[in-house]
Amino acid sequence: YLTEFAWASTETRKIVKGEERITLQLRTERPDASAFAEVDAVGTIRGRVQPSELPPVDTHRGVLVAIKSNAEKELYRGATELRSQSFEAALAEHLHSSQQVQGGVVIDIRTGPGGVTRAAGLLVERLASDPHRPSMEPEEFAKVFADLGPADIEDALNGTLRGEPIRVLDALPLLWSCRCGRDKVMGMLESLGPNAVREMADEDHGATVTCHFCGDVVEVSEAELRSLLPS
Repeated sequence: YLTEFAWASTETRKIVKGEERITLQLRTERPDASAFAEVDAVGTIRGRVQPSELPPVDTHRGVLVAIKSNAEKELYRGATELRSQSFEAALAEHLHSSQQVQGGVVIDIRTGPGGVTRAAGLLVERLASDPHRPSMEPEEFAKVFADLGPADIEDALNGTLRGEPIRVLDALPLLWSCRCGRDKVMGMLESLGPNAVREMADEDHGATVTCHFCGDVVEVSEAELRSLLPS
């Protein structure tokens, strides 16, 4: 079945391609918090958590939304309710209920005096049976991977999973990057409508826009605001 596991690493690369991206949105009632994470086909990631500092919580109540989209439109949206469960359990449930995929998920976040020292995760999926590859029955898969934990991440980083070697077929480095910029800020301001833009120009004589993802600040002058108004 580890041959199947290696096969899975290449199959998941096909989930997003070209300009497609996967977005996860999390909104919880206990604790009162929200999170956003996004990755595209080339490994560019961005995300945010509000509030920025949260106490460790093992169970959550709220909703998890998964979205697949490209530069033009939304391709898929699925929502999973969190019923006093871990984030990993919610992701696994989403795979099973929305994607009809049997899988296990574990996430390990470690912190130190300077903040997060390591963030790692492991997703194991049972792929459809294939006569040309070893496979596992659903019952066997559930038995073997029902209790994934941080120790499995350590083993995977060292090249093994549940005592079997992992053959890495592909690797994709991740890069934090934000899509914000002056052009997008100007487009966002224009979308507010002429009345709102005129009010900012008349009363504030400009605008200051801060990106929630990277923290960059864009200063927009009064003249730039007025350039957005219809002539």
